[in-house]
Amino acid sequence: MQYAEYINEVKKRIDTLQKEGNLEKWILQYAREVSLDNSKWFLEKLVYQEQDDAAVLEDFNAFIRDIEDDTYYMKVDFEAYHSWYDNDYTYIDVFAIGSRLEEYYRIAEEKVDEGELDIAHKILQGLNQISVDVSDDDDDDSYDYIEYPDLSLYDLCLEDLCSIPYEEFCSLTLYVIYQLNSIEQRAERIVDCMLKNKYKPKLLNDLFDVVNIGRDEKNAFLDDMKVYLCHEPVS
Repeated sequence: MQYAEYINEVKKRIDTLQKEGNLEKWILQYAREVSLDNSKWFLEKLVYQEQDDAAVLEDFNAFIRDIEDDTYYMKVDFEAYHSWYDNDYTYIDVFAIGSRLEEYYRIAEEKVDEGELDIAHKILQGLNQISVDVSDDDDDDSYDYIEYPDLSLYDLCLEDLCSIPYEEFCSLTLYVIYQLNSIEQRAERIVDCMLKNKYKPKLLNDLFDVVNIGRDEKNAFLDDMKVYLCHEPVS
């Protein structure tokens, strides 16, 4: 179940509880099941707090800086390491980087649903650009010659270190870029994103389906892409 489906199901169940007059009963029942050790946490969660966009972005940017500064990194699990002659590493997410990334992606999805595309775009672009350092976190200097490749968001998803549905992430990123830019700028911005992040070409057709683009507009968009690609070196 994807995040959007999950939230819709939660809304349906809340609506059912309200119509049946059982919402208060359910909350009290859940409160009784919560241990006393977690009672403070539960009471805090019962208070609705409006999400402050500036605070969300500040927290997100601080998190990204900690990744860039290698304050947060992935650790190689030597006990699960099978060979010195390949790159089949096993990683330990000691700083819960994956779950934090998942939460920010959910926020981006919510912002798209709410029409706040600027905020969603800033989060999605930040996620696109992450490069997580990898360390053996070992005091033994004899292993210092090993250089571990950094992990992109794609790598994290591939290694099951992050459960963001990567293809959906790419599609959402392209959708937001398409909606935020003018007709004259769309093709250039989409091409830049796809080339820089090595997105699959088929995502472009998926985008056309989502935005329900007409044939003439689609042909004009593709023509703009061709013109831009003729002047932009492909890396």
